[in-house]
Amino acid sequence: MGVFAQKKTVNVSGTIKDSQGNPLIGATVVVRDKPGLGVISDIDGKYKIEIEPFQYLVFSYLGYETQEHLIKDENTTLNITMQESTATALDEITITGTGPQKKVTVTGAITTVDVGTLNTPVSSVSNALAGNVAGVLAMQTSGQPGQNTSEFWIRGISTFGGSSSALILVDGFERSMDELNIEDIESFSVLKDASATAIYGSRGANGVILITTKRGNDGKVEVNAKAEYTWTTRTTTPKFADGMTYASMANEARTTRNQKAVYSDSELMMINEQLDPDIYPNVNWMDLLLKDGAPTYRASVNVKGGGSKARYYLSGSFLDEGGMYNVDRNMKDYDTNANYQRYNYRMNIDMNLTSSTLIQVGIGGALEKTNRSGAVSSDDIWYSAFGYNPV
Repeated sequence: MGVFAQKKTVNVSGTIKDSQGNPLIGATVVVRDKPGLGVISDIDGKYKIEIEPFQYLVFSYLGYETQEHLIKDENTTLNITMQESTATALDEITITGTGPQKKVTVTGAITTVDVGTLNTPVSSVSNALAGNVAGVLAMQTSGQPGQNTSEFWIRGISTFGGSSSALILVDGFERSMDELNIEDIESFSVLKDASATAIYGSRGANGVILITTKRGNDGKVEVNAKAEYTWTTRTTTPKFADGMTYASMANEARTTRNQKAVYSDSELMMINEQLDPDIYPNVNWMDLLLKDGAPTYRASVNVKGGGSKARYYLSGSFLDEGGMYNVDRNMKDYDTNANYQRYNYRMNIDMNLTSSTLIQVGIGGALEKTNRSGAVSSDDIWYSAFGYNPV
């Protein structure tokens, strides 16, 4: 005699409607964590499904909030009223040259960048574009503090020998992206093709970047503060031959051409043993001129709040990039390193004078202090280091 155990099932049926009482055709009813087990509502919004007890039914429909309901161990009739979603993909807002628009109505090539992807420990917003924004090529040509910003192009270089920089607008005004604090950015959009940039004429031929900054809102005062510490090192440091290797190779170069050696055996010994480093030195110019790395300090604070009549957003930030040159610590009044400091400030105020009149005031800027190593160009130090021999 065989014994069979049959699992108990329950029947669930009902009608799915919207908030106006209209039936929703094709609404999805599935069992949570049971792929493939589900039904859809018919032309009258009705559905019927057989499931095991104590399972969750998930009701979903495009443009409406998803609902989940626990089904117990008895047959039941479950009528569902779906609520419209407050934020859907169809209502997503993107910033264009003529102002905010629904993304579904935009036909041009526009990329809306998640500001969170740009919030990286870099000194400039332009350095965060590479790898985070589709269609944007960025290249950093220098590592010197204050000069380590990236050049970038939208969809490549369109004109050789001419200006290829994109038009950058911050709250509708043209300005440099490198003077902007990352924490102040509310939205970041890249306009790429001709249909999206046509409103800017020839100035937008190389693409347009639209940046809007944060503003105050109704409610309690909100204070945000952030501090970062970064240690920066070089990716590659050239390695040069030491004094003994250099002297031996110099001798070899002369003797193989039937010429007298540059250094005698006693001089080679003096260089190798460093018995008289003043006359026969063995200098590693990279170790003498450069440190292993340098710190970068970054701090920011912002305050926002307001009421129904006026709202405000205030922010300030500080950036301090240290140089990697070894300097004489006894020199207190003159800094021979390559340092960079920047102070950013911003104030955005919105005032409702009347029910139909809104005044917006925005003030922003940056104060920079760049310190060089005393040379006309930082490249002079590198040229000298490459030109000197260790002896």
